[in-house]
Amino acid sequence: MIQNLYMEYAEHIRLCRHRRHFVDYKQAVDRGGSQSGVVPKVVLYNRFLNEILENLKKTKGRELPRIYNPLIVGDLFFKQAEL
Repeated sequence: MIQNLYMEYAEHIRLCRHRRHFVDYKQAVDRGGSQSGVVPKVVLYNRFLNEILENLKKTKGRELPRIYNPLIVGDLFFKQAEL
């Protein structure tokens, strides 16, 4: 019984407890209406990648060329985890 509850909880967290859900254009068109009970905002991959590139430009420090600021990974995680 506990394992079943854990699996249900894990599935709920996987589907509903993140800020944004990333899709490509085709998935966004196919998705149509929103799913009931789903919290995340749907965001296109391309828009998210552009957001990351902008953040990389803003947080550029003393890193060597082609090396990113490792703190940006933590920032992206916390932004994705907040509701």
